[in-house]
Amino acid sequence: MAADESGTEKAMAAPAAEPEKRHWFDEMDEIEWEDDGDIERLPCSLGYVITCLLLPFFNGCINGFAASSVGLYFKDMDWALWRLGLALLVGFSMRLITQRIQVRFGIWSALPMATFHLIGAILAVLFTAEEWAIFTEIVCLCAFDSSMAIEGIAYDTFK
Repeated sequence: MAADESGTEKAMAAPAAEPEKRHWFDEMDEIEWEDDGDIERLPCSLGYVITCLLLPFFNGCINGFAASSVGLYFKDMDWALWRLGLALLVGFSMRLITQRIQVRFGIWSALPMATFHLIGAILAVLFTAEEWAIFTEIVCLCAFDSSMAIEGIAYDTFK
């Protein structure tokens, strides 16, 4: 309390409090969630482990290990790096088409694509010092990626 010139005390006005900021996620607290008492549980079966754990793991290992080492391999073999860029461009451009095919004709259309990828991998293993074989495998690796098909298989199996 502060005294004015006449000696009477006046209450000091408190500074105006800023309105509390609200974020979009604050509204989640106000939603009435339906609770039917059932607890969702993931199945623990061999099919679940293979479909939801092993297939994505191996697919990620194949793509991850190849991507991290292919530039070094090109440099070690004294091949031009622009050809690696061209292989990646062609492969990822083809991925747009192959994934559209999988959406249009179903996830099982990934099987012939995986066969083409296997052929490219066999060529790369047999002809490790030939640039055309490695180029082909890089294109196949990028173009015939099966990530979307694996997710579709998991969805169809456990929906």
